[in-house]
Amino acid sequence: MKTPSRWQFAQMLEIRWWKNYLKKKEVGDYLEWKKNYWNTFLLSIPSDLLSPGQLVLDAGCGPAGIFIVLPQHQVIGVDPLIDQYRQHLPHFRPDLSPWTEFYSTPLESFVYPKTFDLIFSLNAFNHFKDLTVSLQVLDKVLKPGGHCILTLDTHRHAWMKFILSRIPADALHPHQYNQQEYIQKILEVNPHWKLVFEKTLKQEQIFNYDLLIWKKED
Repeated sequence: MKTPSRWQFAQMLEIRWWKNYLKKKEVGDYLEWKKNYWNTFLLSIPSDLLSPGQLVLDAGCGPAGIFIVLPQHQVIGVDPLIDQYRQHLPHFRPDLSPWTEFYSTPLESFVYPKTFDLIFSLNAFNHFKDLTVSLQVLDKVLKPGGHCILTLDTHRHAWMKFILSRIPADALHPHQYNQQEYIQKILEVNPHWKLVFEKTLKQEQIFNYDLLIWKKED
């Protein structure tokens, strides 16, 4: 039997985590809390980035991603676990977000015939299978002049990054870097992207939770 890759193992843990996390949460209460969470998050980004009618990608959308608060937009939600959310999580309610179309696929395999005005990848970048290919896909589907909004966990301490990059104690996150290393990686793959906004949303013992907003130069 073939041993799963670190990413495949992370995906198995991911769906298990969602099941355990949501099993005692009432669906309506959780979705209402999540809407409040996302609406608060939107206050942290420049208000001129969102306008009605935009084509928006929610990359790594999870079962209740930011798509749930974007009814004035056409949204595409992409996540490799969509089919498992449908099967196992009653909190995944695509019928409540009819403005959203879902693709059950890793981002690296995602293809779409149009380009997006805006991309959200929120708490997902650390989970992608291949950062280089993911960034290439994001660039391909982002309209020139469009923005990519990322949030991700970034290491605060070099010694802890060294440990977790070699020992899978944080197996849910197959990529372990600090903020500057993520920025360098993004610019290495997409040198025509410009970092236009950055903010630390939360600081914890091991990680910062950082917001990075990129503009694809024309």
